[in-house]
Amino acid sequence: MKAFAAGLLATYGDPAARPRLDAALDACAVDTEGGLLANDAIIELKWAIERLGGTPSTEHVQKFEAARTAMRAATAPVQMSAQDKLQLAGNDGLRPPGRDAVDPLAHQALAEPAGQLELW
Repeated sequence: MKAFAAGLLATYGDPAARPRLDAALDACAVDTEGGLLANDAIIELKWAIERLGGTPSTEHVQKFEAARTAMRAATAPVQMSAQDKLQLAGNDGLRPPGRDAVDPLAHQALAEPAGQLELW
């Protein structure tokens, strides 16, 4: 929500909002484990401060760089062993590659016609 509000304030263009944006960025902590969008507020707040003519402090720039590093780590390719790849694909290494690991009889009920659908 902070990220969205920061963007709106920057779009509105009132420089009087800069002290509040600075305070909001001061209060944000970098989340290194939260995933891709965990630090979007930090990124948007820094952008809003700059858009309103402000200059982020050294601490803000360091926080921004740490947030970007965490974002890159969240999107980095995962290193997997060959066995992990087989398990993820549903192949335990005992079946020939390309065979469906799902029992087709277990899902037979889903393949049955559902009958007529009433729309209104």
